[in-house]
Amino acid sequence: QLRRALRARLAARPDVCVDLSGVEFMDVGSVDVIFTAGRDLPGTLRPVGVPRPVRRVIELCAFASPAA
Repeated sequence: QLRRALRARLAARPDVCVDLSGVEFMDVGSVDVIFTAGRDLPGTLRPVGVPRPVRRVIELCAFASPAA
């Protein structure tokens, strides 16, 4: 569902911010979906408000660190 929503939003609007401030946990698969969509789709996808636990998962997975 997340992958489809991101693809649809990026297709309709080239610049999208994903507000993660209310997210308490994200697994590697969810992080991969966000970063793959940002890398592979046209436009810009920026995660914002990334909480420390989610940021740690991103760092452990060696993804580029998103803006806070």
